Amino acid sequence: YAAAGVGRYRYAETSTFNEAGEDVDASQIGFVVMGGAEVRLHRWVGVAVDAQYTRVSGILGDAGISKEFGEKDLGGTAVRVKVLVGR
Repeated sequence: YAAAGVGRYRYAETSTFNEAGEDVDASQIGFVVMGGAEVRLHRWVGVAVDAQYTRVSGILGDAGISKEFGEKDLGGTAVRVKVLVGR
């Protein structure tokens, strides 16, 4: 299977020390694409593998810890392996 989508992502960060300019509350449009496959090993047992990539540009890096570490993009890659039991 394959899928793609667009969504609005929100990121909020609050400084414990309440320093001026350290709080972050931003939202941005991002996208996600994913694909995967499921294989039946037996009538009642299967294995599924899927991968997902998400990217939200411009939501990080203006303040807070993301500015300190030079992070600019939210998202990344995820890979999942699932064992399925049942029909």
